Amino acid sequence: MGRTRGSRSPGPRPASGQHGAPGDGRLPRHARRPDRGTRAVRRGEGLTPRSLSLYHRARGERAQAEDLARAALAIFEQTEDRILVAYAERALAKALLRLGDSAAALPQAQRALEVCHALGDAFGQAGTLCVVGEIHLADGRLHQARDCLADALRRWTDLRGELFPARTKHTLAKVHHALGDTCGAERLTAEAVDTFRTYGAREYTELTGRSL
Repeated sequence: MGRTRGSRSPGPRPASGQHGAPGDGRLPRHARRPDRGTRAVRRGEGLTPRSLSLYHRARGERAQAEDLARAALAIFEQTEDRILVAYAERALAKALLRLGDSAAALPQAQRALEVCHALGDAFGQAGTLCVVGEIHLADGRLHQARDCLADALRRWTDLRGELFPARTKHTLAKVHHALGDTCGAERLTAEAVDTFRTYGAREYTELTGRSL
């Protein structure tokens, strides 16, 4: 039977679970931002490449460390978790620094530092200040490197850690040596080595050539 003049066939209905008809300017539910459960899963997925990036960087496998840090960053950006994004940016900055690309490393580290500062993440601020300080040292900006690393050391002290301050002292010693402060460099190095020995850290053997 034909349609009555002036009547219209009903248009396509939205699929089940969608809100808003096509063309009304609203996205279907599945196309919107991930829900809390999805974001939690993505966080877990991102932690693996980030951890592997740190592992490969410690082994001197710099290209792999960069690739994995970029993979972690891409995943964390989907979670909208600003701290995890910042930590991935810091890992990427360190990988780029080890590859000799300090120009690319610095903005990554600075963005991470801004987020850690804005969110009051003291641990993140201290760790990222170390990276920024290392980048300044690599580029010969010795006074900026000293200020960043000294700030990081104060923050580590407030957090009552041991190994992180020792590693910061080791880097800060290089800055003092470059600035001509031999006594300051020797003092910082001795303090760092003593802590590395106490905790059985790999840096002790690397710096002294002695077995623990």
